[in-house]
Amino acid sequence: MFSLYTDFWKNIFNFNKKDSDAELGVSLIFNVIILAVLYFVGLLLAPPVMENTLVVVITFLALIMAIRTLFELVRVFKK
Repeated sequence: MFSLYTDFWKNIFNFNKKDSDAELGVSLIFNVIILAVLYFVGLLLAPPVMENTLVVVITFLALIMAIRTLFELVRVFKK
């Protein structure tokens, strides 16, 4: 499963490759897990001084993941 997720990021601009539904599902699950862990760390472990910085980092990461997921959706529906 982790190899599917690393392939997800390695082929970010490769629109010639066709992805399966399983690859899309694995990438979505890993993205949700990573964001949930970051939110949990920010909620419980981050000091109040770093809250704004952590929110910006999480939002930036979520935006990158969303754009990457859209690219993968294009490759999945390209079949």
